[in-house]
Amino acid sequence: METKTEAAEMDGKSPRERSRRYPVFSLSSAIARSFALHEKARRSQVPAEVACRAWGLSRTSSSGMRALATMLSFGLVVTDGEGDDKRVQLSDLGFDLAKHPHKTSPEYLALLRRAALAPPVHLEIWEHYKSKGGLPPNEALAFDLERKFRLGSDAAKHLVNEIRDTFAMAKIGEESDDSPDENAHDDSADEGADDMSTATIDKPGAVTDKARVSKQREIPLPLTSGGTAHLRFPYPMREEDFEWVKLLLDKLKKGITGP
Repeated sequence: METKTEAAEMDGKSPRERSRRYPVFSLSSAIARSFALHEKARRSQVPAEVACRAWGLSRTSSSGMRALATMLSFGLVVTDGEGDDKRVQLSDLGFDLAKHPHKTSPEYLALLRRAALAPPVHLEIWEHYKSKGGLPPNEALAFDLERKFRLGSDAAKHLVNEIRDTFAMAKIGEESDDSPDENAHDDSADEGADDMSTATIDKPGAVTDKARVSKQREIPLPLTSGGTAHLRFPYPMREEDFEWVKLLLDKLKKGITGP
């Protein structure tokens, strides 16, 4: 059976939208799902239903199918088989991004950039804009996504936010086009780093696009033991994302509460 490393399908809301494959969530969320899959199955190959359950989804639901297709598009998982026999396994890239011990190193940044530009639509968009000073403002980008990249209006609006989050995390366009040295490490920058404190949790809050930052909300949560936890999130948040945050917090419980 052939192993697939690219998304085979991506549901949309119209034939026009289905003509282009695009991620339904950003790279930061994809890495969080890589971590969840590793917690569930390590590096083992598991049925697609098991992988989707690790993400709080059903394999047969549209959300489950889109999530799996997005993970494939970023290159974080590989699949084998078809239909009910499809099996999923964390890829080397997916494992490295979820478990790498040096998440502030040039090597990790190179891995992020590799994943960020893996979806064909991401690479095509970046090749179009990189010589023009980077991505244009949101309204112009959404217009171009419809007109030049043949996306439906809903898909274009979604992709504007997703690609900004992903490119910000991978620092696409913030430096020269030369890729960082993948063999370089800055061990001092990671001294004392906890395996659970991955960049996948707080990176979305680092988005620099002004239109995105203005939609961030923060709620203080008083703790029974004293002190306050702060929840920062994009508003409005989709119900699917809210359920995913609840699942992710449960999986990170040990890293948050300590031994």
